[in-house]
Amino acid sequence: MASSLLAVVSTGLTVSYIILIFSLCTYFRESMKQEIVRLTFLFATFVFAYVLRFVYQIGLGDKTYVNLVPDMYHRWLILLFLPFIWDIISIVSIFVLHYKSFR
Repeated sequence: MASSLLAVVSTGLTVSYIILIFSLCTYFRESMKQEIVRLTFLFATFVFAYVLRFVYQIGLGDKTYVNLVPDMYHRWLILLFLPFIWDIISIVSIFVLHYKSFR
């Protein structure tokens, strides 16, 4: 269920990004070059975070982590730390985007 929801959210993110960049390039190519680069950076960080999350969910489903990391303590440490990584990637990229737009 979670993988299906992630697929829907990823598809929505990609479709909205394509429509937005197409519109910006069509009507505001010269005046919004910097914003297009920032939005592309933001999109790339979210895609990276979603790919990490997808790999995490696939690994949980077929018990790959048991084979890769046999020690239970380290396995739990990794499994609990990964959500922190993809959340921080997304939040920091949004903060950077907003900070640079106010400068």
